[in-house]
Amino acid sequence: MEEGLSIAKEQMRDETLDVTRGICVLAMAVHHCINYFPGYSLFYWRFVSGAFLFLAGYLVTSILVGRAVAVPDSNNISWRLLSRGLKLIALCLVLNATLIFFLPVESKGKSSSVLELIGNVTLYGSYKTVSFSLLVPIGYTIALGGLLLLLRMMRLKVVLILGLALFGYCTLAEEFIGRKEYYLSFLSIGVFGMAAGYASDWIVRKILNSTWYAIAPWLVMQALSAALGKSEVYPIYCANTIASLLLIGFVAQLGIKWHVDWRLLVLLGRYSLLLYLVQIATLVFLQIISGKLALGGGFAGFWIALLLVSFVQVLIAAGTDRLRKWHPFNDRVYGWVFR
Repeated sequence: MEEGLSIAKEQMRDETLDVTRGICVLAMAVHHCINYFPGYSLFYWRFVSGAFLFLAGYLVTSILVGRAVAVPDSNNISWRLLSRGLKLIALCLVLNATLIFFLPVESKGKSSSVLELIGNVTLYGSYKTVSFSLLVPIGYTIALGGLLLLLRMMRLKVVLILGLALFGYCTLAEEFIGRKEYYLSFLSIGVFGMAAGYASDWIVRKILNSTWYAIAPWLVMQALSAALGKSEVYPIYCANTIASLLLIGFVAQLGIKWHVDWRLLVLLGRYSLLLYLVQIATLVFLQIISGKLALGGGFAGFWIALLLVSFVQVLIAAGTDRLRKWHPFNDRVYGWVFR
């Protein structure tokens, strides 16, 4: 009986996570469309980049590390995490090199050498100089989880100290040097996600079941950001990211309890990384042809882009899911890149 209840709780937690990621995929689509076809404010959508980092860290400790503890050989999962993280960084490097070679006008990186390209993509780049840049801090977050697990240092105390150290450095660098550490700042959010993963059962059981705890932090952060006019300042950005995720998780779990049909959002959530790439690729293509089709920018361009991106990502997610189920080879190919 207790084992059945435990399995039910884990299934609810996994479904809540998938629905939350699915909502974030939709929010990311809005965020990207505003970036490529400006017409609306990014004020309510900035959180979404950090949200994917937090969820990546949360996934490492709430689910994967729990499985590692349950099996005798946890080194296997450690190496899988390291491999997965490094593959995402390598994927970002390959995609940027491909863009520079085939679409130099649309590529963000203007590297004069291979070493400069590698350094820009993997170490000191940002969303302004690296396409698909979110893959890099996500990769570092997952790889860090694997490294800590391999070194037998994956403990809440270690994760908290590491997260606070990164947070403190990024805050001081921004405040006193005027330097924004793009990768490190997102990595710190991922590490905070790892810390939250240790309390996943409590978060699902207490926080996401309380209207007050889920909604109040978001309202406070929106009011504070509007009053200060500094939603991009790093500490405020971190707090707003976490508050927004609490609200989204609350909505996701409430829908599950009310038996809302979340199948589409679950599908989008399961393929969130793939769809992140699809969104950017679709918008780059649309930006290239927008002049020929006279789409322009502003509200019209934004809505056309959003409708197209939404259609393409649902089509890609459904097609990928069907292909993976159709033949094991397809599943292995997908897993080699994204797992």
